[in-house]
Amino acid sequence: MRLGRRTLIVGLIVAVALCSSLVLASAFVKTSRTQGRAEVKVGEEFKLGVGRSAALKGGGLEVEFVSVVEDSRCPRGAECIWEGNARISLRLKRPRESPAEIELNTNLEPQRSSCLGYEVRLIGLSPYPVANEALDKKRYVAALEVRKL
Repeated sequence: MRLGRRTLIVGLIVAVALCSSLVLASAFVKTSRTQGRAEVKVGEEFKLGVGRSAALKGGGLEVEFVSVVEDSRCPRGAECIWEGNARISLRLKRPRESPAEIELNTNLEPQRSSCLGYEVRLIGLSPYPVANEALDKKRYVAALEVRKL
């Protein structure tokens, strides 16, 4: 009888663990989809992290922040000859059309680009570099605005 009780307790523990992991896994999938692709309004500023995408409400356009190509902005706490520039890569997608990649700059041109019937503008990029501190490129967030042409 003692072996049966132990087996029952172990079985219950395993069942609870499996149920818990399934609940956590389903919550993770829902959270990933929500965090990975936000919905934004045309003509309003929105923020997008590296590797994330946003869909325009009713617009049929998806904007993905692919990467930070370069960041040579003069770090806070440093003296520089010029303010520098950061350049990002975005991927634009519309249904039944080939995706388009554009690059936008913080201080040089182009800071905006027209593509697939929309104009995309880079408003800003954070965090700003700080002297003697390494910056993880995964932490970048772009402030963007998309307008219909």
